Amino acid sequence: MKKFNAILTGLLVIQLALVAVIHCGHQGQADASTSGPYVKLDRDTLTSVVVSDGDGHRVTLKHDTQGKHQWRAPEKWNFPIDEHRLEGLVGGLNGARPGLPVAVSDDARARFHVAKDQFERHLVFKTTDGVAADLYLGKSAGAGRVYARLAGQSNIQDLAFPLWRASAKVDDWLDNGYLEPLVSGLKQVTLPGVTLQRDQRRWTLEGLADARVPDQDKIQALLDRLRTLQWKSLDGLKGNIDLPAKAGWQMTVTPDKGDPLVYRFFKEKQDGKTRWQVRRSDSDYVMTVSAERVTPLENATLEALSKDKSNADSDAGKPGADRSAKKAANRSSPAR
Repeated sequence: MKKFNAILTGLLVIQLALVAVIHCGHQGQADASTSGPYVKLDRDTLTSVVVSDGDGHRVTLKHDTQGKHQWRAPEKWNFPIDEHRLEGLVGGLNGARPGLPVAVSDDARARFHVAKDQFERHLVFKTTDGVAADLYLGKSAGAGRVYARLAGQSNIQDLAFPLWRASAKVDDWLDNGYLEPLVSGLKQVTLPGVTLQRDQRRWTLEGLADARVPDQDKIQALLDRLRTLQWKSLDGLKGNIDLPAKAGWQMTVTPDKGDPLVYRFFKEKQDGKTRWQVRRSDSDYVMTVSAERVTPLENATLEALSKDKSNADSDAGKPGADRSAKKAANRSSPAR
């Protein structure tokens, strides 16, 4: 009996030693066999994220701690990425709870597309200390769910994580709102046909005749165009783009604090359609925007953004006028 107990004790010691070795080998990743987080990632300490797919696409995201934009895409001239999307990736993985493994065999890795040479996505997160997490995402496990496996482990998990959050195409990560100014932080907008100035929470029009008053609803509709000025394509850096010597027109936005930003628009015809290439004074990037987005800004006039004062006085006495005025004032401070 004593000999039998000694054997059992020895086996227990061996098992504990194996567990310790496995745990130490994956310090940067959570234990996939528990109900805790699948991975534990701190976005602020990450230096890079690499996402690959099974079709040969691969994107690298780099953490630039020195610049205004913290995360950039090196293969696209270090253009800033959409950090809300990165937060969705990191936060989504941090929030995933694996539960019990659905499979552990080598054959299952290929079947669920989480093998080293057969996967839907391969994600590698790095810090200054090395690899923080290395995992494979495979086939769909249902709506908003995916099969996953941590590199170096055999457990295949069913995670509540949508695969689209881990795109391996660089264009999906770029910040297409790069041109959008924070309208609530502007004090002046100068367009070819009109200059808008903000007086506290309302906008005025420079040079407006005494017989007319600003039409706040029309002004806010125009500012909404500015607030949502998204580019259609990222063309490159100004040194590599053949732009005309003179811009077709320009727009200047002046913030409450800081230097004015000048947007220069260069007209181009493509497939019979007019498009505008734009460069901002604080940037070397050249982007294309659709004519539909910028034409209202280019053609804005004093007449179009104002109304006759006598009509405005009569409108003020109509039911609901106070409510409309308050609504216009609130819209003068929109989020970007």
